[in-house]
Order: sequence, then C-alpha cells, then structure tokens
Amino acid sequence: MVKVEFMAELAALADAAQIDLPGGETVLCVLSAASDQLSPGLKKRLFLADGSFTDDVFILVNGQHARYLEGLQTRIKAGDTITLIPFIEGG
Repeated sequence: MVKVEFMAELAALADAAQIDLPGGETVLCVLSAASDQLSPGLKKRLFLADGSFTDDVFILVNGQHARYLEGLQTRIKAGDTITLIPFIEGG
C-alpha cells in the first residue's frame, strides 16, 4: 500500500487527511487513482482541464520534493508516502 497525505484545503476536498491505496507505478498513477476514488472537487483542484497536474501543489515523496526526484514520473513502491501540500499565498 501507498499512503497519500492531504494537507490544508486538500484534506477538506478529499474528506480525509490520508488514504491508503494499492501501489501504482508512478506518483502520477497514484494521484490519478486517488482523485478518481475521492471527490470530484479534489480531482478538479489537482488536475487541469487538459489532464495535466496543477503546478500550485507541492508533492513530497517520503519527505523529499518530487521536483528533485523524477517529478510526476517518480517510481513508487509499497510503503511509500506521498504528501500533497497546496501553496499558501498571502501577504
């Protein structure tokens, strides 16, 4: 299983702070499965109309920013944790 953690507004949209899913090959596969399983609001928040992933959510894989790994193509294995953190704006 892979743990997906939702922070801040994403937890409200997912109606859960975390879920466990069967492993997927990549971060993108797991996030796509999570958004399909949960609310349409979460899917709309994470994925743009063209199907690409939004760029205003940080993705951590086992505590490391996915940007410094292989991004959405980072390989995922059982026991991994993906954490989604929305950007916080304000001034």
